Amino acid sequence: VRRAAAVGLAWCVAMGLLWQPVRAAGLHVPVAVYSLALGLSLFAALSVVPAGHFGRVRARACAWAMVLFVLCDITVATGAALAGTLAGRIADAATGIFYTPSLVLLALSAREEVPR
Repeated sequence: VRRAAAVGLAWCVAMGLLWQPVRAAGLHVPVAVYSLALGLSLFAALSVVPAGHFGRVRARACAWAMVLFVLCDITVATGAALAGTLAGRIADAATGIFYTPSLVLLALSAREEVPR
């Protein structure tokens, strides 16, 4: 729950800071709709751990994968909203830091046994 709250807060702060550039680009409606879908996906992934649908290791891998994916999307939104600026370039460069581990953890969460 704390992890979901922290990531949700990070997303809200990022969107609050980026709202004007996103709105100026005409992307506020798609970003709002996508944010809702992303938030529901994060909630579902974090619910897997307490629900006990998977083994504990697989459930944690799934939850962390989604947390990292949300953080990745924050960098994507930042890069798009601040394109052509130093902050936008830094955000673009940071995207892979979250995206790659997210995909690896997601793939591992689908396996019967997650290597430790």
